[in-house]
Amino acid sequence: MSPIGAGAILLLLGAPQAPAQDAAKAASPPGAPPPWVEQDWAYWAGGSGRWIADNGAYRSEAETFDAYGMEWTWGLGKKTLKGRLFAVKGGEEVGTIWELLSYWHPGEARLVVNQWGSDGTFGTGTQRRTGADATESEERFFSPEGGGFRFGHRTRRLPGEAHVQSYDVSEDGTWSERRAYVWKRVDASACAAPRNSPTDYSALSASLGAMREARYAGSMHAASPTTTSTAVITANTAGSLGEICTSSPALDMSCAVPTAPTRPRATPRPSCPMPRARTSRITAAALAPRAMRTPISRVRRAVL
Repeated sequence: MSPIGAGAILLLLGAPQAPAQDAAKAASPPGAPPPWVEQDWAYWAGGSGRWIADNGAYRSEAETFDAYGMEWTWGLGKKTLKGRLFAVKGGEEVGTIWELLSYWHPGEARLVVNQWGSDGTFGTGTQRRTGADATESEERFFSPEGGGFRFGHRTRRLPGEAHVQSYDVSEDGTWSERRAYVWKRVDASACAAPRNSPTDYSALSASLGAMREARYAGSMHAASPTTTSTAVITANTAGSLGEICTSSPALDMSCAVPTAPTRPRATPRPSCPMPRARTSRITAAALAPRAMRTPISRVRRAVL
């Protein structure tokens, strides 16, 4: 049986074959990414592809991470660049906060940047060249709760380190500075713990609270305090307390209507009889089970 040729494979997959006259264009297709895009991708994915930025200037009680890290890898055929942003605390990686994808859109001739947050937030935008070793990106983010926001970055690439300034972008296009970070390329052996570190289990809750700080640096406070709830719950079962205030100041039950019956429940059933004596005598002391709790992670061990 003769081997199947490339044309036959295309037919089997249902893909149209390129005309013979277009073969000369295959070497340099017009929709291919320009050289500056490939250079930018190679810069971030080069070496270990891992970068660390110190967060000491912005660390606080609400944002306890010592540093942030990025890891970049090539996509299929080196036509895309995949990345993730993670937090570092105590010299160890504590969970991925953002996943990122950079690709060249051949139909629109632009470099697209997409990213997904661990809380479901999605961002998409465009990156453009502003100098020999400088780029600018602007993205719009969409929250699962509704609404959105815009952010921008200006990056200057230097050998072994990149200087990144982040911005708030208003609807009228005004850019306002937020934070500045210096990202330094590091060897894999000298970087933070791998992504499968035992601390990943507890890091998700921490990273959720610092997602925007991690990617774009800087927290934002609510415009107004949350309104105190004064709703009440209507009794729907016999013997309930009736209407009960659900706001925190009413936890002393002072607003409850005492309609519960005064008769207590029936006396519980007697406890089970003691096990026969032979049960304990045949269990060796060294093999007897222990009642001590066993932590399932290093994070849990610290609180036991």
